[in-house]
Amino acid sequence: MRPEYIDAGDIVIARFTVVGTNDGPFGSMKPTWRKMSLPFCEICHFDKQGRPESGSCYYDQYTLLTELGHLQPLAAAA
Repeated sequence: MRPEYIDAGDIVIARFTVVGTNDGPFGSMKPTWRKMSLPFCEICHFDKQGRPESGSCYYDQYTLLTELGHLQPLAAAA
């Protein structure tokens, strides 16, 4: 996904894809050396002077942990 930025005044929404390799600890989990590619969404709020005040990041943690091999995929529904 090509990065997309949506300007909504004092809020900016960024949508992008993060790619990488699990080459170090992920919290308490050991590296798996597996690759991941996952869509992310970040929402940033700015004050009247244009300085960042707060932000949140949203992503599918289940898919991330499955791609990295930390979780087993759920069985397909029959």
